Amino acid sequence: MTADADERLIAALAERYGFSQGAVRALQQAMVRGGGRMAQFQHPELGGMGQWQAGGLLMIGQIGNAELQARVGLLAEALRQAAQAQAGERTPPSRPPAALAGLVGFSAPWWPADMGQPAASGGQGDVRYAFFPALRRLAVLAVGTLTLYDTLDHQVYGVSQQQGHSASLQFTSQRGVFTVDALPIVERRAQP
Repeated sequence: MTADADERLIAALAERYGFSQGAVRALQQAMVRGGGRMAQFQHPELGGMGQWQAGGLLMIGQIGNAELQARVGLLAEALRQAAQAQAGERTPPSRPPAALAGLVGFSAPWWPADMGQPAASGGQGDVRYAFFPALRRLAVLAVGTLTLYDTLDHQVYGVSQQQGHSASLQFTSQRGVFTVDALPIVERRAQP
């Protein structure tokens, strides 16, 4: 992408999502440093310190500001898509790294093998989750029980979790913040 085209993209995204060009550029540069798969950024308009990961995870310093988190998530996805288009890629993002700071990654798959690789996974304490956007499924393992949820039309790009059971999981999508209780259960079974 030429420098002129890059500046046009930054200006267009700044206007579309309501950020300054400096904020958009800061996130873009953080994504470049993260190889297009993750970004650690710090900008006041983006909620202060934050982390983004391709496939669905976003955390910003302004905890509880769902509107800002949604806008930052949409901006990050737009930047990711622009970078893929520029590189000629037409494939979904690669599997994210095992964990973000504050989340514990799990290397051995605990979800059904026929689901394939999740776009995002993580957990804390005795609760684990994995998101499968192509299947419209969210798998949650809590206290030895695996529950599969239908994600409906949610495009999940953020997750937060407080200590405790699966009800403490909050996800952010284009429709705002929601808990697993808002999703229909597809299957529930004991997990060894």
